[in-house]
Amino acid sequence: MNLVCQYIIMNTEIKKIMAFNDESQIINKIIVGDCLEVMKKIKDNTFDMIFADPPYNMQLQNELYWPNNTKVDGVDDEWDQFGGFEDYNKFSEAWLKEAKRVLKENGTI
Repeated sequence: MNLVCQYIIMNTEIKKIMAFNDESQIINKIIVGDCLEVMKKIKDNTFDMIFADPPYNMQLQNELYWPNNTKVDGVDDEWDQFGGFEDYNKFSEAWLKEAKRVLKENGTI
């Protein structure tokens, strides 16, 4: 079986922005900010695709090993700190709810 990969190259410059006034200002931009606060400013059904890299709550209390016996590196950065599973679950539900709202009906996450 032959697999063919097709890439679409866009001649656009991607820039980081800290604030915006309307959706036209966020096209091809990386928005720097709290995802929950930023998404609240975006109208429903805006995006075709959302790529997310949320915190994974990898605050390990003890050593944890992968099946190949290599040690799992936990995360101790502030952005991945939660008071417990309940707080992490609330955050996850909140950002997923907002992501679904700003995603077009036929969009993908």
